[in-house]
Amino acid sequence: MSCCCCCCGGKDGPVNALLRLYCRSRCNGKLVAAALSFHPPNPPFYQLINHSTTDPSTSSTETQSNSKNEPPTSTTSIQHSHHSIVFDECIGMADVLPTMYQLPCLSTFSKTQSKTKNPTKMTVAIYARPQPKYVLLYSHGNATDIGAMHAHLVSLSAVCNLTVVCYDYNGYGASTGIPSEKSSYLNIETVYRFLLEQNIVTNPADELILYGESIGSGPAVWLSTKRSVAGLILQGKYLSEGERASRIWKSTSRLTFILPPPFLQTCYIVICHVSPSISKNTQNKSFF
Repeated sequence: MSCCCCCCGGKDGPVNALLRLYCRSRCNGKLVAAALSFHPPNPPFYQLINHSTTDPSTSSTETQSNSKNEPPTSTTSIQHSHHSIVFDECIGMADVLPTMYQLPCLSTFSKTQSKTKNPTKMTVAIYARPQPKYVLLYSHGNATDIGAMHAHLVSLSAVCNLTVVCYDYNGYGASTGIPSEKSSYLNIETVYRFLLEQNIVTNPADELILYGESIGSGPAVWLSTKRSVAGLILQGKYLSEGERASRIWKSTSRLTFILPPPFLQTCYIVICHVSPSISKNTQNKSFF
């Protein structure tokens, strides 16, 4: 007797759904994994307006407006933004707007990037402060984007006196391309190089803190193993990163402070399972 239950067969059963996904992904296991792992909000919670292709007077006004928010950590003039953000109506009007950039995403990790005809583009938002204590590179979680994170990022920047830099992975928000594990590493590397090129960060080991939320813990941990940074914060990290960290830390509370483990370059680490309240110190060294 053949099984006709929805879990095994049936037109709308999960097995058939996986088979259809496998076929749509051209029988590529990595594309299937990406489709099951990454869930960009659709539609996104914002739109990005490119003023370089609109009325010149609008572009000039927008440039002047954005210049007020340029990160003061720069020692030279930062690249002018030609984009502005418009939030979805569910987000509402915003009193504070970030400076928006759309960058060509790296296609390789080599120092000399070869130019491609149609590179994927990624969106970056910068919430600047006059004299920030640190620059916080924020890798957000799944099923969200810069628009949905806006209120949280504004609060984080203001309360902690940080220049907060947030970016959307490929396929999220206004960023183009297809999300994947490798592309998320290329995304954060692209932003890291942009921060150095624009002198937003001059000494990452003293100025840059990485913040990884949920799925964002992957690229945050990855970059911390490649570059020297001042600190690493992981919120709701996923299992593989938890297994990686479990060898070198023991949880003593919901908010756990950790000294630099062997697999990371020298930096302080915070691992938490909820959105952290602002801590004043860890081993007498202040984060914020």
